[in-house]
Amino acid sequence: MGLGIAPGVAHTVVEAGGVCVVALQGEIDLATAGGIVDAVRSALATARCSRIRVDMSAVTFLDCAGVRALLDARRQAERQGVPLGIVHAHHGPRKVLMLTGVYGYLRER
Repeated sequence: MGLGIAPGVAHTVVEAGGVCVVALQGEIDLATAGGIVDAVRSALATARCSRIRVDMSAVTFLDCAGVRALLDARRQAERQGVPLGIVHAHHGPRKVLMLTGVYGYLRER
């Protein structure tokens, strides 16, 4: 699909073989977190996704608003029968996900 800019969160969405990869970039906080749900909603509306993989390798910061947005995005995808999981969360963002107890729930299996 190409590069898209959601409010405050840069992301790319690429679909290959039914797997949509939403690659997030930068800081995800209260000001930008809504862009995660928008990106997933856009992928669901415009691509043939049998699975959504949220690549967090370029995420440099994540706060509780970002965690909430990831949970909301997962619920949105699951309502449409599409599993969603995160990959490549590292350093600070991974620590936040682990401390809040959602890393195991959100990571791709």
